[in-house]
Amino acid sequence: MSMARRLAMGILILAAGAVAAQGDPGQTTVADGGMAVTVTPLAPGDGAADADDANAEAIAELKRLVPHVLPEFVGPAPLASATDEQKAMYERARTALLASGRAKVPPLAESNESWFFVLGHHMLPLMDAYAYSRDPEYVEILLGTLDAVLAQRWQHPTEPDVWTGWWHYQDNGAPLRYMPIHGAIMYYRPALKLIAAVRADPELQKKYAPRAVKLFRDITELEIPGWDRRGSWHDLGDRGGYYTHTTHYPDRETGNLVKREDQWQGSTLAYNKVHEFVEALVLLDRMTENPWYRTRATACMTFFRSHWREKDDHVEWNYRDMSGPWDYKNGRDGETKTGYFVHPKGGYYAADLEAIVRCYDNGIVFTEADMRRLVETNLKFMYRGDHPPTFRKINGSYTEEGKYGKGHLWTSLARFSPEVRSLWAEQLKGDRVYGWQNRILGYLIATSRPVSWEPMYARKAASATGAGANGSEADGTKK
Repeated sequence: MSMARRLAMGILILAAGAVAAQGDPGQTTVADGGMAVTVTPLAPGDGAADADDANAEAIAELKRLVPHVLPEFVGPAPLASATDEQKAMYERARTALLASGRAKVPPLAESNESWFFVLGHHMLPLMDAYAYSRDPEYVEILLGTLDAVLAQRWQHPTEPDVWTGWWHYQDNGAPLRYMPIHGAIMYYRPALKLIAAVRADPELQKKYAPRAVKLFRDITELEIPGWDRRGSWHDLGDRGGYYTHTTHYPDRETGNLVKREDQWQGSTLAYNKVHEFVEALVLLDRMTENPWYRTRATACMTFFRSHWREKDDHVEWNYRDMSGPWDYKNGRDGETKTGYFVHPKGGYYAADLEAIVRCYDNGIVFTEADMRRLVETNLKFMYRGDHPPTFRKINGSYTEEGKYGKGHLWTSLARFSPEVRSLWAEQLKGDRVYGWQNRILGYLIATSRPVSWEPMYARKAASATGAGANGSEADGTKK
């Protein structure tokens, strides 16, 4: 059995954590490539000395796995230097952030696709709130939610390092229930930010280092490599690379693979979904010395950037584009399986902007000229000049009635623009729409930093190919 597969068995330890805390966890036997592997979850130490030794080992391992401390988790908390008005805004948001963070995780099997997005919206702001305030209560709450989320992850009986995931949920019988990209949308970034916070704080290390190590290994040795193992990654050479839907899914009862017959099988994933994944890769590039993460993020964003349509007064792009013959009904060209278009949900493009800015701040693909074009697009082409501000879609269309057909203020651009900050502040004075507390928190974090075109974290360059680089393997581990 390969080292990667042996380490992937750590998912059993994660799943057994609650049992281990109550007594003898017993043993679990899993078949792996014809080999029976017995995994014994780690039991509590026999005494304080054992516990101290185990924690010291976990702290050392965490520092080895995560050599870089992220600056947003060190130094004085931005809240400490906030104005009275900003502190009042934070306190209003804090109550709602804690309440949504503590919300019970519903059963996945009884939920639809929104389960992933809602949980992601509950979990990610907890670590942003911790970065802003250094209140450890956010860390504790997030760990509880992550435990509940991981407990509902389905484990494949014979190939756990390939097909384990959140596969089976309700969506009125639609094939969207077989989209493992949702794990990336919900799980990776909150968990990685928690790991980064623990790595940065000696007090958090004392309490949470073992759990941080397990989460890190789970994401980097099981979850992210699973995409390549399932055949969802495509290296496109000079065009970069991109991810696709799976062509099969595992039957919940037997684990046998079933061929997908829906229109999405094997087709290129939408930009906004992959961009959530890319943001996790960027975090890992900042946290580690492994060039694989940067190389993979560069490949994805090279493909995306090449599909921008640059007009005289704006830039625009589709919801998805075709990356290869797998996107066509005849397997070559002509009629596509899914089509390509500007999506009516303007929020998808706001999500794209988050990933674009994260990449720019880390020196990946995008340039200052790109950022300036995006600011012009949002403020001169999309903004309708009214108050409170409303926005056209990225292609210039606008629908007065209904929930969709409208654009958004791209708040990620507040890094660069006082006008974006001003319009954002105006929006926050309106009614409390869904996720209002997350918007207030985002505004407070953005305005705690000076307006600047300088990339915040850029440190190195990478090639456009998505293959392993500088001695790294496709599973994100070094040879």
